[in-house]
Amino acid sequence: MAIFSKDARQAIVQDYATRHDGVFEPSGFLDEVRVTGGLHPAFRWFEWNNVAAGDAYRLEQARDFARDLCIVGGRTFGAWACKEYVLAGMAVELRRYEQRDACCARVADGA
Repeated sequence: MAIFSKDARQAIVQDYATRHDGVFEPSGFLDEVRVTGGLHPAFRWFEWNNVAAGDAYRLEQARDFARDLCIVGGRTFGAWACKEYVLAGMAVELRRYEQRDACCARVADGA
């Protein structure tokens, strides 16, 4: 997957939406990129190897499975306690170690 700036992605998506009554529809966009191939400006964003794409999709499904859940646990890094929250599959919240117990109690109580 190539790296695109936000401005570049905005221009590509806006161009697509402008040509489709102001609507960006992901499956239609993907079809357009697939048909246009390497000539489409967004072509390099996508993984075209089906094995790699399948694994990446399953990884995203695993992230979705736990996306709104809070993981009780974590690690300590010096004076900082690492409390993991699953947001986009990998977000981490750092709190001062002395605040760790209150945070963990809230999670354990279902808050």
